[in-house]
Amino acid sequence: ELVAQLGISKDAFHIFLGFVIFLIFLFFSKNKSPSWKLIIPSLIFGIILEILDFRDAINYGFKPDLVDSLKDIVKTISCPTLVIATLYLRQKYFDEATNI
Repeated sequence: ELVAQLGISKDAFHIFLGFVIFLIFLFFSKNKSPSWKLIIPSLIFGIILEILDFRDAINYGFKPDLVDSLKDIVKTISCPTLVIATLYLRQKYFDEATNI
């Protein structure tokens, strides 16, 4: 398993991949202003990973934990959300300060 070979936790792997997906979409985005829509690919990716985790839990005889899965999805989109919020606030307040 890739996570074991990298020596990181599964949560850290989800966060890393969610952020990489966000950066790819941010790089190819045609919008010059930050858009919350850029978080959607990371959100979809997080949901797909949790579906796979549910499948694995069922296959190995464990009870899937919905609350834990929701936490994982939030973790997956946390970095993209912080970046978009920072860019949005920076643009809003920086532009207002320079227009005075």
